Amino acid sequence: MDVVREIANMIVAAMVQNIHDQPHAVDQNGGLPLPPANPDLEKLFRLSDEERRWALELKAAVEASDDLENLPDLLYCQFVITNTARGDLESTLEQVQGLQDFRHEYNIEDTFEEAMQILTDFTRANPGCLLSVAYDNSTENFGLVYDRTRFQFRTIRSPAQWRVYLGCPYYLFNMLCPDPYSMRQGIFLIGECDGMERSDTNVEIVRTCWSHLLSHFPVYFRSIKFFHTNVATNIAYSMMKPFLPADVKENVMVGCQFGANISSLYLRPTPQLATERTLRRMEDFLRTRYRNQAAFSLSASPQQHQQQQQHHQPDHPLVMPQPAGNHH
Repeated sequence: MDVVREIANMIVAAMVQNIHDQPHAVDQNGGLPLPPANPDLEKLFRLSDEERRWALELKAAVEASDDLENLPDLLYCQFVITNTARGDLESTLEQVQGLQDFRHEYNIEDTFEEAMQILTDFTRANPGCLLSVAYDNSTENFGLVYDRTRFQFRTIRSPAQWRVYLGCPYYLFNMLCPDPYSMRQGIFLIGECDGMERSDTNVEIVRTCWSHLLSHFPVYFRSIKFFHTNVATNIAYSMMKPFLPADVKENVMVGCQFGANISSLYLRPTPQLATERTLRRMEDFLRTRYRNQAAFSLSASPQQHQQQQQHHQPDHPLVMPQPAGNHH
């Protein structure tokens, strides 16, 4: 716990003052120290022979279908890398169809400009909910830090509001998987639940999010940690468990503890400036994802991808260490 508190103090200190001893490793959006540029970009785009073969088989099947729309090569890789039924073409095609149906139903155009508009609209409707997108050096994966208690689900009524609510995780999970390596590593979610009440939970909304989007989206949830949960939060989670797949449930931890409310570490120096910083960070992550997506080709070698991407890496802030908690 002392290590956790020490890291937390370092994060807070970094966010409220400039770091002068690392002038070339500071995120100007947030003042957080950054790791040095990755010297081995080749590994980010490396595919095994099996992964490449599966991706090419999926691409051929999609292009031969009258019902499915062609996808970027990077997305074919994402489907095969994250599918738990490795090499099962039929189940992967069903997943591709499901995500396509989602984009059509909610009019998702999958563009950088639309992504930023939806993310901005979400933060305005739910102030302080999205605290940061981040990178964990210890596990080499990207993730989201958020405050569950600040999500205003009662306002979701119109189709336009549903589009923002579901479009937000669509673009978040895309930006957290910018390359094949990050897709394999999976993403982490850290949710602050301190003060959450039973009235703050709507199982039907969560069920809709899962059935319309998350059950089709190609992402591996490496860890989902809920902090400072209470009885109401635990009951709400127990109601969601029946429709969550086993590979997701086994990576969920509830009852995680930390020395302070996590939001207090991020909403500095003011909530408004913190939100602007988070949106800038999201913009940077999104640009990396779309840049990689435009450049990636299943026919190109990892060395070629390394040359194309060597000057384009997202900012990687520090995140909290892995907490203690209860697996469910």
